[in-house]
Amino acid sequence: MEDELLKELSKYDKKMNDMKSKVLNNYNKLKFDTYEICDKNTGAVYFYDYDTVYYKEKNELHPIFKIFDINCTEDGRKYTCNLNDRILLRGPDNYYFGFSYLGDLKVKKDEVIECLERVSVFTDNAIKKLKIKCLNYNDILDVKMVLAILDVIRNSTITNLFFFLMKENEIKDLYVYDDNNDNFIFRLKALLYRTEEKIYDIIITQNDELIKNLLNIMKEFLNVQTDIILELTKMKNLYNNDLYVRYRKSRESDNIIENIVCLQFVFDKIVNNENKKNYANILLLGINYGSIELPIISEVILKNKKINVKTGNIMKKFRVSYVSSVNKQKIMLNNNLKNIDKCILIDENFVTGNTLFCAKQYLNEIGIDCLHMISIQYPTLARYKNITDKGKTTKFLELFKEIDGKLISVKHSKILITREKFAFPYMDKLGTFDLYKYEILKNLYKNGRYRKGSSVDRISKYYKKIFI
Repeated sequence: MEDELLKELSKYDKKMNDMKSKVLNNYNKLKFDTYEICDKNTGAVYFYDYDTVYYKEKNELHPIFKIFDINCTEDGRKYTCNLNDRILLRGPDNYYFGFSYLGDLKVKKDEVIECLERVSVFTDNAIKKLKIKCLNYNDILDVKMVLAILDVIRNSTITNLFFFLMKENEIKDLYVYDDNNDNFIFRLKALLYRTEEKIYDIIITQNDELIKNLLNIMKEFLNVQTDIILELTKMKNLYNNDLYVRYRKSRESDNIIENIVCLQFVFDKIVNNENKKNYANILLLGINYGSIELPIISEVILKNKKINVKTGNIMKKFRVSYVSSVNKQKIMLNNNLKNIDKCILIDENFVTGNTLFCAKQYLNEIGIDCLHMISIQYPTLARYKNITDKGKTTKFLELFKEIDGKLISVKHSKILITREKFAFPYMDKLGTFDLYKYEILKNLYKNGRYRKGSSVDRISKYYKKIFI
């Protein structure tokens, strides 16, 4: 059975490596290749170092250089992150603030407010420096600037949406956005939809001008941020506990073009093969934090196909290490689900498939039939030991065939050591080592803008001897 697993993983990985570029380029309507815009490893809009010099010399007055502190030879960058040979248009003050400024094990409310303010300063500055001009889809600086700004807004909105979904004593196992009465959840979901809709248009359809709705989205984002800051400042007792869990820091599937293309690819297949009536009263569900944006992207895609759906998120945790402590709360649903009897589950990635399997079982128990399970990323041979542990192989092979999507490989390292003691942070109880986090934390440390007690500070001890 393990030999069969080796063959299945290797065969599928080879197939996707051969097919991925073709799918991405087939759907990506931009003049530029997907990985010419977004970094393959981190998902960030980026420049190679030589490009930053070339484009700045060629067009130094372009607003992108005033909005982002693009300099490949200096540390201390606020709105970008220098990697070894490229610069990400994501920095500690606009995107990776959670790693750089929040407490690693204990988060204070003042830190959360400061993080919101840092992103607000960036956005306000971007509005002032943008200058309304006719942005051009054929100009790579225009395209990268718009997508990088939307990427920042998208990230902060997702982070804030999860924050309010995790309100103390009100955490719902299942949240349906369309029928909730929470003002911030309603506004954040609407803002996320508009942001994803704009990015979708840029990547897939290009029905609108590149500049259209951009300033409105940025201004609405600032309005929501301002109101959240006032809420957190005013309501002292409501926002003090469990902030470490509530204010999350990163998602593993964080390349917006890959996410959009993969979901477009999946829904083109499954909708074309089914009666559209199947989608009446259907619920698109993400799982906890990592896939929180994926049902929203899917809603945009299906609306483009003239299909209206409801979206939501499962907050219940299904990891074995959490179940005993976290899932003792009674089942709480935020609305009446009597008109919903079917759903599509969408997750960012899977390793053993246990989360998707348990989520599907849970939904069946409350009378909701799961029509499809979708995942953006699939496991490679690097996760072989996770899958074969405790006789999970047969169950995994069955699930693997059932899960749709699976266009992008996960960015996890191999397990080649015993599990008794791990050498690096972010190797959790499952032995998962996230190469994306490792790369970002390392380079945020080298950048130098971080606070004592933050995630970057904690990981710094691994690098101090290296970077003297």
